[in-house]
Amino acid sequence: MDYNQFFNSINIFIETPIVKYIEIGIIISLVIYLALKWKIIIFLKDRLWGILLGKKNSEFFNKEWKEFHNSNIDIAHFNALYHISANTERQINKYLKWLKRNRISAIQMMKIKSRFDIEKLSFKKIRFVELLSFIFGDFILFIIVLVCLNFVVTSAALIKVGENSPWFWISDSYAKSSQFSLLPFTNTDWVLTPSMCNTKEFNAEKWSKEMNLPLTLARDICKHFSNKESKDKITNIVKEQRVFFGFNGVLIFVYFSYIFNFLSQVFYARGLRLKIKRHRTKKWSK
Repeated sequence: MDYNQFFNSINIFIETPIVKYIEIGIIISLVIYLALKWKIIIFLKDRLWGILLGKKNSEFFNKEWKEFHNSNIDIAHFNALYHISANTERQINKYLKWLKRNRISAIQMMKIKSRFDIEKLSFKKIRFVELLSFIFGDFILFIIVLVCLNFVVTSAALIKVGENSPWFWISDSYAKSSQFSLLPFTNTDWVLTPSMCNTKEFNAEKWSKEMNLPLTLARDICKHFSNKESKDKITNIVKEQRVFFGFNGVLIFVYFSYIFNFLSQVFYARGLRLKIKRHRTKKWSK
């Protein structure tokens, strides 16, 4: 294989099917998340009409309609401010009495958001298995964020040449084995630099064989170090990697933060539940 064939047969990591599937999954998850979180549409629409038409022209003139609308706006406003999901004014009034009876402040309840059932006036429980799955899933997301960060900060491209070549990092100043092979632990730990290539004693074919690599790989990598066109192409791949993993890394970090915040709510809700239990026990013991 000559050098041009070598360079034309390069496979880029961000173009592999598994990466494409991950990206599609991220986008679908984002759409679902936004759809579920869009709960204050009435309140937002009312504010939008007020801005576009002015407060006077955006109100209903029919008295019954106006009272109905204002009642729903008050509920949506209360839900948005205090992070609950009340459907009626009666639920809100019962909720306020529950807070007073259990000596819990609305500020404390805001920290648990969706972990409270306002209809039953009780904390939502989560099974131990579910809790462990969320913790494990958040840990996996954190690892993925670190992987994305690795692509963002590095100045090398992750590529492979043909089917028999492992994934490896390559830049203007080095080529080295990668930990991102589709078959873990199949890569030999190796590094190749321009200074090594320029050494008279260096035999590319022999070195490739010792490193368990395709025999022509080291020779073609050495040619890359002195080829401007090759360097420019690798630079473009690096830019594409940074954009791709930077954007997706931010989205994954948002998911990680959301689950981390959810877990914080679960543990905070548990603390409030114990606090209420102690308060009631103390109250009845008097």
